[in-house]
Amino acid sequence: MSKSSQRAVRRTLHSSCDVDLVRLSARGIRVNVKYETIGGELYAHARSDGSGAPSQGLDENIWLTRCAAHLNIGLNRMRASKAKESELHRFLERHAPLVPGAAGPDGAGHHGPRAFNYLLTEPELDGYTAEFGPDFMWVRTDSGTLYVALVEIERPSKSWFNPSNGTPTGALTQALDQLASWRTTLNEPINQLTFLKKFDLDTVRKEKNIKFEYWLVYGHSDEFLPGGPHGPKGDFLNRKRKMMARPDEHFRSLNSMTPESRATDALTIRYGSHHKLEVKALQPTFSTGPRIAPDISRLSNLHAAVRLLQEDVEGISGTGLPKDRVDYLLGRLDYWSKAHAEAIACGAKWLSTTPDTE
Repeated sequence: MSKSSQRAVRRTLHSSCDVDLVRLSARGIRVNVKYETIGGELYAHARSDGSGAPSQGLDENIWLTRCAAHLNIGLNRMRASKAKESELHRFLERHAPLVPGAAGPDGAGHHGPRAFNYLLTEPELDGYTAEFGPDFMWVRTDSGTLYVALVEIERPSKSWFNPSNGTPTGALTQALDQLASWRTTLNEPINQLTFLKKFDLDTVRKEKNIKFEYWLVYGHSDEFLPGGPHGPKGDFLNRKRKMMARPDEHFRSLNSMTPESRATDALTIRYGSHHKLEVKALQPTFSTGPRIAPDISRLSNLHAAVRLLQEDVEGISGTGLPKDRVDYLLGRLDYWSKAHAEAIACGAKWLSTTPDTE
């Protein structure tokens, strides 16, 4: 493209973009989308300062505190009612920071490889039915490594050891066998390649090493208290439990889960057919902005998940988002989806270099 043609394209884009911004920013949000050509490539630079929002999302620190409180309330309720594992799973889908693996045990790995942190729920591993596959999966990166954390969750009512002789229970043996099976499968290079492609991680990996982590969240720590089923042997069995984990395994009791600050922006999603991402749950910290625009078209059920943010969590009054905040988020999702689509239609690459949130 000649320089004169590039200038003509920029003039046309600026003119149409300015008109569109006036029309689409009627809510008082100042949005800046600038088009420019760099090295022969056309880019759309998008920014938003979030002014005009009726209210902000829930503060991250408040949400972390609530996650810890909801865990205590939820576990007590589920233990009393002998709830099924599916109920525990749904609870954790809405409380992503509680699911371990968003940060490594030694702090290795940072944010996920996309604009949003994704907590994958019920990721399908080739060769495994849903019953024997992972409950959750986190993906983290750093400069040299791609970390994949596979998480198995079991009910708080399950015991680690038999009270009669201190040997692992059948349920624990089965859970550990699942971890060993995943490890055996993913230790094969051909299976790793299939796995990476299935979850769109093949381009993310590039020259990085890949490291799999296997997390087991199981039972309740009061099993090891002096007044528990193991009596004075409880402390010994608790230490024995820690010694049972292999180098790439990490054990937690359900009540020992602590909310991870790196996961407060996570979306809980499920991979569907044709690499479509179904949003299962959002957190009340959810915000919009130009950085999410490229992901919106891939996220099905996103609007429904936003509407669910109005519902109270764990039946606690006032824990849902205000209706005006939810309506605002829905409107901004529609705006950024359209803005991104128009930029792509013009042949521009979307570029958001600032962490703008609304």
